[in-house]
Amino acid sequence: MQTSPRDQSRNPHIVLGCIVIMMLLLLAAGTAKAQSIAGTATRLGPVNAGRSADAQSFLRLFNSSTRTETITVQILSTDSTRVLATWSTSVPAHAAPQVSLADIEAAATPRLTLSEIPAQYILAVTSDGPAFAQHVVWNARDASLTIANACSARTVSAGRFAVNVHSDLIAGYPSRLTVQNSSAQDQTAALDVYNAANGARVAGYSVAVRAGTSVSFSQAQFAQAAGFVARNEYQLNFALPADFPGSISHSITNLLTGATQQLSELCALSATASDGLAAPVLPATSYAYADAEVSLPPYYLQANAPASASEIDNTPAANPITNAGATLGRVLFYDKRLSANNTIACASCHQQARGFGDARRFSAGFNGGLTTRHSMALTNARFYGRGRFFWDERAATLEDQVLQPIQNAVEMGMSLPTLTTKLQAVDFYPALFRAAFGSEQVTSDRIARALAQFVRSLSSSHSKYDQALQAGQGGINRVLTQQEQQGLGLFGGGPGGNGGGRAGCARCHETASQSLDQPRNTGLDATITDVGAGGGRFKAPSLRNAALRGTFMHDGRFSSLAEVVEFYNSGVRANPNLDRILEDQQGNPQRLNLTAGEKAALVAFIETLTDQSLVSDARLADPFPN
Repeated sequence: MQTSPRDQSRNPHIVLGCIVIMMLLLLAAGTAKAQSIAGTATRLGPVNAGRSADAQSFLRLFNSSTRTETITVQILSTDSTRVLATWSTSVPAHAAPQVSLADIEAAATPRLTLSEIPAQYILAVTSDGPAFAQHVVWNARDASLTIANACSARTVSAGRFAVNVHSDLIAGYPSRLTVQNSSAQDQTAALDVYNAANGARVAGYSVAVRAGTSVSFSQAQFAQAAGFVARNEYQLNFALPADFPGSISHSITNLLTGATQQLSELCALSATASDGLAAPVLPATSYAYADAEVSLPPYYLQANAPASASEIDNTPAANPITNAGATLGRVLFYDKRLSANNTIACASCHQQARGFGDARRFSAGFNGGLTTRHSMALTNARFYGRGRFFWDERAATLEDQVLQPIQNAVEMGMSLPTLTTKLQAVDFYPALFRAAFGSEQVTSDRIARALAQFVRSLSSSHSKYDQALQAGQGGINRVLTQQEQQGLGLFGGGPGGNGGGRAGCARCHETASQSLDQPRNTGLDATITDVGAGGGRFKAPSLRNAALRGTFMHDGRFSSLAEVVEFYNSGVRANPNLDRILEDQQGNPQRLNLTAGEKAALVAFIETLTDQSLVSDARLADPFPN
């Protein structure tokens, strides 16, 4: 007897079968989720399983933020293709709990039997906020404690933190801490000391350190000086202030063997911030940005050097480049939170690989709209004597300029009051603002000053041309090829030259920074449709790294240096406001009549201005995990 569809829907066997199928589908979905490996995880290993008889492995999880963070550990197969189990824990601020791998294996889900736990596996560790991991191994045979991180992330050695420093009451293994002052001035390091188990602050400790030296002290010396009562169960975390120009390291000595072991190496965890977006991963000791710590060549900053750029340096006395300020500026420059929908950063249109320019003719904004002009490259933005910015010079200073794209309805779509409120609520920003400006307050003025400091740090000084300039007398002849030297001659000569080469480029692109001297009408069009700074005049970026950009002029009309050279050779058009420097003696547009070889030589010289170190410099790179 056949049943109708309506009867089938009431058949208990069919209903039961549907339930079973749905349960299997849900189980499969849950299994697929459990097997998903965190893409931004820091991986450690391979590590030996916790049941190893010869050695015990521990994972130290240090929360460097100011709030409780969740840290998740995935146990992976050694080929990192399968998640065997997952374990999570909440770690208080400033705490660094030490957990044995055996305990992690026992508490992880799904529960693993001894036969399911491989002898070795990979650990994939993630955190909700700024945090570090440290894998340590206690070897019972020789009574040694060693770090066995082997982490995939940047390893931070001797940074701002010394974690799990044990009490000297534990006989046979005295701890020693060393504070290094990397600056040229005497410093006092005001250390904060926390209970590693729960993150509670237990003491403060100040250490005076002479310039360029270090000071070491034992945990017992600290306890005595700070009036701290040590206990056997205490393990302590020491933290340097974020703005201290140096580092702290931690070592222990095995009195039985005399061996000293360094325990400072920490693995940075990829993290999200309090708003669920990415948090930056910054070095424990700040990168150097300040002029006193960055060795720019004499022709940039010394007034009496040939072709010196010192007179066109637009750095204001009220906003010099500092390490902490440029660090904050770097984070802001790459942070997509500066746009209304968290999709666009300054770096979206000013890409490091392009000399901080954009290969696209017009850049896309936060809602997909296009800019009306090409994005100007930022290399050597510091060196422009007029100090004004944008193609039309509408911004009086760099500090004014950096705020305008943020507020532009096409580019980033934010208001400054909304932005300051937004950033104030992001957990990692208060400490960065405090380090840069002395307090945690986020203001639009501070945002502008920090961004301007970072942009002014984008100075190019390691190109092939720089190598020639720094090679001493005869350096041009030794370093540059014959073709490149020919191009330099056409361009207008090196330091000490008068810009009188046949092409005459150096008459406008002045000093060793190759920066334009003022806005000029270069005869792009017979009829002016974009007035720019007035009369069709436009500012232009430095020629440093021009070969990396791929797009040229305010409207992006040229796509190669060869096209640009040909334009100045034969394409300048007459118009009422054409710059006199581009006219011949009869007032007609110049015609250089360069040969094919001369045009190729000019391009070859401009390519010697490419600075590959600038486009790979970690100081200037994106700090947010991709």
